[in-house]
Order: sequence, then structure tokens, then C-alpha cells
Amino acid sequence: MRKTITQIAAAGLLLFAFAGCESFLDTESFTKKNTSNFPTSQDEAEQMITGIYVTMNDLIKDPEAHPFMIYDIASDDRFGGGSTSNKGSQSMDRMLNNKISWLESLWETRYAGIYRANNALETLDNIEVWSDEKIKSRLLAETYFLRAFFYLDLIQIFGEVPLKLTTIPENLPKNSAEEVYAQIGYDLEQAISHFPADPFPQYGNGHASKWSAEALMARVFLFYTGFYNKSALPVAGGGEVSKQEVIAYLEDCITNSGHALVSDQRNIWPYTNIHTGKDYQYVIDNGLVWEGDNCEETLFAMKFANSGVNGYFNRIVEYYGMRKSGASCFPFVPQGYSNGPVNRTLWNDWDNDPDYAGDYRRAGSICDGAVEIPDYA
Repeated sequence: MRKTITQIAAAGLLLFAFAGCESFLDTESFTKKNTSNFPTSQDEAEQMITGIYVTMNDLIKDPEAHPFMIYDIASDDRFGGGSTSNKGSQSMDRMLNNKISWLESLWETRYAGIYRANNALETLDNIEVWSDEKIKSRLLAETYFLRAFFYLDLIQIFGEVPLKLTTIPENLPKNSAEEVYAQIGYDLEQAISHFPADPFPQYGNGHASKWSAEALMARVFLFYTGFYNKSALPVAGGGEVSKQEVIAYLEDCITNSGHALVSDQRNIWPYTNIHTGKDYQYVIDNGLVWEGDNCEETLFAMKFANSGVNGYFNRIVEYYGMRKSGASCFPFVPQGYSNGPVNRTLWNDWDNDPDYAGDYRRAGSICDGAVEIPDYA
């Protein structure tokens, strides 16, 4: 009898232990943020959206995998340049793949940004108190804009990619170009409708805006309809964006955004800053004054810092910088890898086109080494 009672008691204790396993494993983290405790406030929501932007800077650590540099050097306007060690830029110039992992960082960082955007869309409604519903609407808009931006980079480089629209971990097949562009169209429509119509510079330095979303919609429309020979941009869930709708978006942007072309395009370039300009004869002769980092002509741009930490500074500028540094190449003194020298055909065609005769932007944007830095060697 004693043995039986002991066995029953042991079994009961074992059942109690198993019954308590679920609550035992469901622990609450007091030291780290996770989806169970983040975001819970408006401030944390802002941090979450900032985390999506951060992935853009993560990619700049590897300029040769960045779409901006790929589009530039793969075009007819620039060469690969550099030295014998710069296989990345030289392969872009020749439309060749120099190694299997060449675009791995592009894939990883853009999908990391997409994952963070998906997470934001799934969790923003968890926040019950907002100081202003307009803030929630803006954060939703920024999230949709960034997801569209990331998918546009992916499809223009890879052609067809998987559409990941949730945070559920799963391996998905690639979607067709039409499906991906339809999702981009949907996301940009959502962004445009959720963004407040705050003009520049009220919407905030470094943020996407209603105006950047409308401009990106036009760019997506032009590429999709032109490259794929279509008359409209599809929208996920049904519908499409027509040419007339795109024109309306652009007219809204031009009329209401507060953005405009600066009086002299050369004033955008950093060589016109107060420290360099006072000693640069070209700036003195033309009365140029730097517009600054956040001028009215800039609809959307990545932000960098004056830091040598990788990911905080603009490495594309580093790769395009001249190989030597010093007085012989003033004012273009930042040392780099000399990638992307300009094709002289661009220089000549620009001058020979009667529509651009006397266009100051040619000399203002391209350094003619033989004339401007004759002592550089």
C-alpha cells in the first residue's frame, strides 16, 4: 500500500511539473527588447522606424554592392577605374560577376529592412496612446515607403525576388516582376495616403515624406511601363496606377511640397562650402555658395556623419575619391580608390548637344583633370 501511495504521489508531482512547464518557459525579458515588450510607447515606435532607416547605412559599408554605385558604373557614363585590386567596380563596368558573394550584402541588408518594416506594420497597433494620431499615420507612411524603396532596389538588381510581407520565417519562391511591382505600387499608395501634407522643411530632416513618395511613384511608373512595355502600374489587391494619376502626384509635389530647384545647381556640391570655396578660384569666379546638406532641391537622401566609423560616412564618395591626396588635387583632396572616372564621350556629347550649349553644369559637375588639377599625377 505504501509503495502504491508513493507511486501515485510521484506521478501527481510529475504531472504538476509538466503542467507548469508552459508558464515556466514563457518568461518575461527584463533586459532586452523583443516583440512581446516592444514597442509599447510612441517613443519606442519612433525608435522602431529609425531602425528601418539604419539598414540603409548598413549597406553603405559595402559600396560595390550598393545600387547607386552599380547603376552609375554599369552605365555608359563612367568606367570602373581604380587599380588592379578594384575588381568590383571593373566588373560592374563590364557587366560581369567577379565573385559569388558580390551582392550578398545588398540582399541581406534590404531584406533586413523589409523584415523590420513588416514587424512595424504588425506591431504599431499595439500602442494604445499617441500624443497625436498624425504621428502614427506618419510612421505607417514611412514604413510603407521604405519597404517599397527596398523592393525597388532588389528587383532592379536581381530581376525577380521573393515577396516577404510578414515576419513569419519561411523560404519562399521568387515572385514575378509584375507581382513585385504591384506590391511596390500598393506600398507607395499607402505611403502617399498616410503621409501628412507637411511641406519642406516641416516634415523633418532625414525623413521620407509625402513628396518623396509621390516622386518615387513616378519613377517606378516610368521604369515599369517603359522597361516592361505596359500602360499602367499594377497595384497589389487589384487596381492600377495610371499615367494621369502619376501626373497628378507630380503636380501635387511641385505645387505643395515646398521643394524647388536651387538657383545654381553647382551650389549643391560640397566644393562650394565656406572652408574650401574661399580658396577655390572656380567658386570665387562664379560667386558660388553651398546650399548645405538639406537643401530644398533634395527630396530624400541618406544621412551621414563626420565619423570614420564604417557605416556612418559615405563610402561611395570614398570609392570615387582620387587615389592621391594633397595640394596637387585641391579642392578634391579626400583620398579614395579612384573608381568611376567619367567617360570622355559624356563630356563631349554634353558640349556638342545644341540643347545644352553653354550649360554650366558640365564643368560644375565633372572635373577635367588636365585643366583643373594639372599637377596631379
